[in-house]
Order: sequence, then C-alpha cells, then structure tokens
Amino acid sequence: MPKKQPENSLLAALQFVASVQPKRAINAFDVHCRMFAGKLVAMGGPLSAGIAIQEEIEACPNTQKLIDALKKCPEAVNLTMITNNELSVRSGNFQATVPCINQVDIPSIFPNLHPFSITMEFELALRRVGEVVSERAKTVLQSSVQLRGGSIVGSNGDVILEAWHGLQLLDGPIVPKLFISAVNKQRRKSLYSLGIDGDSLTAYFLDGAWIKTALQRDPNFPDLPAYLTLPSNPIPLPLGFFEAIERLAPFSRNGRLYFTDEGICTDNYTKDGAINLCEGLPIGISFTIESLQLLSGLIDKIDFNVSKRLVYFFGPNVRGCIGCERL
Repeated sequence: MPKKQPENSLLAALQFVASVQPKRAINAFDVHCRMFAGKLVAMGGPLSAGIAIQEEIEACPNTQKLIDALKKCPEAVNLTMITNNELSVRSGNFQATVPCINQVDIPSIFPNLHPFSITMEFELALRRVGEVVSERAKTVLQSSVQLRGGSIVGSNGDVILEAWHGLQLLDGPIVPKLFISAVNKQRRKSLYSLGIDGDSLTAYFLDGAWIKTALQRDPNFPDLPAYLTLPSNPIPLPLGFFEAIERLAPFSRNGRLYFTDEGICTDNYTKDGAINLCEGLPIGISFTIESLQLLSGLIDKIDFNVSKRLVYFFGPNVRGCIGCERL
C-alpha cells in the first residue's frame, strides 16, 4: 500500500519550494520538483530550495499542479506513480493525475555545506537593505545587495543604505534580490545559519529547510560605503517629517517633493497639489518621494548639507545617503 501522509505537511513543503520557482518557465525543471529519500527539492533560475518530507516516494511532479491537487484533498493522501510521467493523487472520493518529468531531467540540487550560525540582526539587515533594490532592475547594482564584512549594503541608484548586523562575514559576495524575496516569503520560518562559498550562498531555517542562490558577478560593482565617508554633522529628524511625506505623496504629479520657505510641497501645489508645514527643514532642495519613503521608520538623524548632490542619514544600525536636487 502507498504510504499515507497528512495533507498539510506535504502541501506546506511544496509551497515552500515553490517560492523559488517562476510561474512560467522555458525549462521544465524550473516548474517541477523532485521527491526522493524523504526530501523535496526544487529550483528556479538562480535559486533552489529543499526541505524534509515524510513521503518516501520518488517522483518529479509539476510543483504547482501537485499543490493544486493537494488543496482539493478532503482526507489523508495516497500518492502513487502510475507511469514514469504520471503521479496519482487520491484522497477520499477525489483523484487527480499530476504530470511528471524524469529524475535525470532535473539538475542536481543541494545546499552549501558547513553552515555557520547567524543572528536575527543579520536577517533584519538583509530585509532592510533588500527593500532598496528591485528584482525588476536591469543592472546588478540595483537588483542585488552586497555583503561587506559586518554589514550589508545596497543601492537603487538614488539611495545607498548600509545596515550592520555584527557578524564578520566574507567581504564582497553579491546576493540577488530574488533570494531576499524568497527568504522574505517564509514568514513562519526564522533564519538559523548560512553556508557560503565562492559561487553560491545557502540560508538554512530552524527546521532544516534551506534556500540557495547563485551569487552575482560584476567586476564594476561600486564601492558603496566609500560614498558614505564625507564629513557630516547630522541633526535629529524634524518632527512629523515622514508623516508629511505620506500626506503629500498622492498629490504629486512628477514623483518629487520640494522644500520651500512655505513648507514641503508638491509641484505647482497652488493649482493642483498640496503643501505641509514642517519646521527645521532647509529651503531650496528636492527629493523623489519613492526614495524618501524607503527611509521611513529607519532613520532618526539627517544632514542636509553634506554635498550639493547628497544628503546623509543615520538610524539604529543603519546609515546611508539619498540623492537630491538643489533649487
């Protein structure tokens, strides 16, 4: 008799590995997973993931189709290979057939060995800096973050953010935002350790599950912390600063805000826009709203006079700069 497994356990494992796979892919192995020897693994582009399962069956089913089938199962589940390319899913009076590919059609998937422990501060720093970069960006700089010893740094071209975590890691690995997004999806899992070599990095969770990424390569990746070394004299962030940004954002037509002698205002605010009084701000300077919003909740000090093009900011375990225009 095929071994039975509670629906929720296998379903949760499949949803975990599916987090690294695209919805559509050219390669079949990017939308299929592999079940073998009590393990479930999957890959998608530069990412891969693995987790222990109770099921001992060997199969390489379409990941999303198996998820869809398990969601419909009313009782305990029976999994049976009908042919080399078909997996039968039975539960009560429900039955579905999930297409499979051969095991040799999926490349070897394994995590980095010899992981070392990390802290919650590392996970927090990774999430914070990851918010600055984007998966959709066309450059390595704007779609990745860099490990710099005891900190993580990233930039979207307008904002540079550095966050410290207190560990002494390798100085230089470039980690894609795709990996950070996959880790962020695991809201019920906490990072426990990292495994890293010259080409890849693996994040292990407390339950033994893991997500791995290929590291990015860019010989022209800039030395971002070097932009943060100018002399500065930060002041406390003016009271109500970010509240004013949020009030004004819906009224801007060009995505910028302007600091004037009347207050913070949108473009042409007298006809179609808004203004908000805020004391303690300089006059004659402009920022993009999107970049300012990235800093909300992170900073408590700022220096508007570092240079003509840059403003420095500081917060608990973070520092950085934001581009500006002088009016």
